Amino acid sequence: MFTKKASLHYKDEKSDKVYEVEIVYLAWEKYQVNFAYGKTGSKLKTGTKTNTPVSLKEAK
Repeated sequence: MFTKKASLHYKDEKSDKVYEVEIVYLAWEKYQVNFAYGKTGSKLKTGTKTNTPVSLKEAK
């Protein structure tokens, strides 16, 4: 299963947050884009950016 993932971290005197995004291969050359974000060390809020599976080009 193909998965590509990237993480970003932001920290300053008032904030310490993490942002994650991943492209997940589903089947038949279709992909889903998922995300997660929130305070570092806490449970992240998650979701899907694609309502239906998309091509790899669209996912990127």
